[in-house]
Formats: sequence, C-alpha cells, structure tokens
Amino acid sequence: MFEFIPRRAEVAHIPGESRQPRAAATGLANAKGPTGRVVLALALAAVAIGVCARPVVAAKRARRPQQRGTSDARTRAAAIREIPVERLSAEQRRKVAAVLDRLTIYRRLPVQSFRCDPKLYMHVVNHPEILANIWELMRVDDIVLKPTGPETYRAFDNGQSEGTVEFLFRNHDTHVILASGRYDGPLFAKPVRGTCLLVLKTAFQREPDGAYYVTSRLDAFLSLDHSGAEFLAKTFHPFVVKVADDNFLATGAFMASLSDAAETHPEAVLRVIGRLAHVDPAVRRTFAGITSEVSRRAQHRSIMQAGGFSTPLGTPLRRR
Repeated sequence: MFEFIPRRAEVAHIPGESRQPRAAATGLANAKGPTGRVVLALALAAVAIGVCARPVVAAKRARRPQQRGTSDARTRAAAIREIPVERLSAEQRRKVAAVLDRLTIYRRLPVQSFRCDPKLYMHVVNHPEILANIWELMRVDDIVLKPTGPETYRAFDNGQSEGTVEFLFRNHDTHVILASGRYDGPLFAKPVRGTCLLVLKTAFQREPDGAYYVTSRLDAFLSLDHSGAEFLAKTFHPFVVKVADDNFLATGAFMASLSDAAETHPEAVLRVIGRLAHVDPAVRRTFAGITSEVSRRAQHRSIMQAGGFSTPLGTPLRRR
C-alpha cells in the first residue's frame, strides 16, 4: 500500500536557501539554465524516449529528496503491483502489458516534498499543457501539448520528436499515463520509437500555518522499439536516469515556485496565464480562479499569523 507523509525533518531546507522558495520578482519569467526535456514529472508528458536528447533543466530550487531514485528489481516489482490495473479497461490493460512485457528501462525517480497549494498542483497535473506552455514562453523547453480528446494529447517539438500522451487513470492521489513517441535526432542513425508508462503517486500534508506540502513519487517504465534496445539500455541508462531524476526534482521545485508566485505575485501569474495560447480558455479561466484563491488564502494566513491566530480559513473569530 502506498503511503508517505512529508515530515518537517524530511523537507529540511538546503543550507543557504530560504525555507520557503521564492519566485523571481516577475513571478515566472527569470528562469535560468540550459533548455531541457522533462521525463514527465507531475505527469508532464513529452515524448518519453527523447529524454536523452537534451540537457537537464536547471534545478536551483530543488530540495533534498526524501528518497533517492532507484532502478532495483525489488522496487520495480512493488511498483508493478501498485498499478491499479483493476481500474483499467481491457484495452488499457493491454497497453500496460505491452510496455511491461518489453521493458527496457525502469526507474523510480527520487521521492520529493515541496510546498505547493494542492488545488493548483492538481490542476496543473491534470492539464500538463499548462506547464508545457509556460516553459515554452520562458524558453525553457519547446514542447507543445495539444489536447486531442478528454484524456489524450499530441506532443511535438521542433521536429526531432513527436508522440501521443494518454491518461489511463487519474484520481486524487494516482495518475497513470502512457506516452508513446518517436525521436529522430542526431543521436541515432535511425528513428527510435518507444512507449513510457508513468505512475505518479501524490500525498498532501497541511502544516500548522495552513500551508500544504505535496509529496510526489513517479515510477517510469520505458519500452524501446529498436533492434538495439538492449544496447541502448546499457549505454544510455546512467545518463537517462540522471536526467530523469534531476528533471523530476527541478519540476517539483518549479511547482513550488509557481505556487509561491501565486501567493505573493498573483498579478504576474495572471499575466502569464493570459498568454497561454496552447491552453483551452476554460482551463485558463479555472487556473486564473485558482491563482486568485491561492493568493487570498495566503493573505488570510498572514493576517492570522500577524495577529497570533491559528484560525482556519473561513472560521469566524470570536470576540471577547
């Protein structure tokens, strides 16, 4: 059974950093570092096999992970048992089995905790085109995710990769995603096709001050359709898992900064939301409403703390 609860000791801040990571004054626009492809942190599905094509997103705000990433057989077996196959259709189970039967690389990415509003987090996870579009605006990455149905997306970039993404299952703490794609870049003589099954598990913990920590764990099962798949696995495995681990931590850190920006600079986040050309207007409106709600809750917490109160939001104060 999946269960992890973030504790204060496990999310201790990195020496030299503030305890609550702050976004840049512009809210979002000052991210530095090389461009990079994310192996679906928080279900951000790009073309999974393209991960080895680019350098990692800078993880300046990443906290020390609760658990290191691993590829060991015992963890893999436990992760497979936790896939909610009983909640999937026969066709979806067939897709899952196709990946597991021809598994090339498995990785449990580092388990991490970060301060983030749960509603904002879940909205972005359920609509990964939001983060893809933000990173495109920031020139952090050039992946575009376009919805093709209620549970499916088309993913493409500057011509080297393309693919499809499908949510097989999702609820408040579990997301099962299937990303299939093709990479046709300078690393390989022939195009490489592959499918990645991702299982994201999430837990939330409310702190005494009313803020929340999100703890996330991602299991990735990658199947390469290539005559030299075994060679590729042995050759690129160390690099792929390093990039995947770092990008997952960087994405969590970015989500923490996005949530922080919604609290402290909501006007900047709202401006960015207005520029999300690849996001459906209804999804943008909901995101804008969540951003305003996050800001109001943060202001309420500040007022309560300044007055020495610990009253939950919405509970009237009693006068003596």
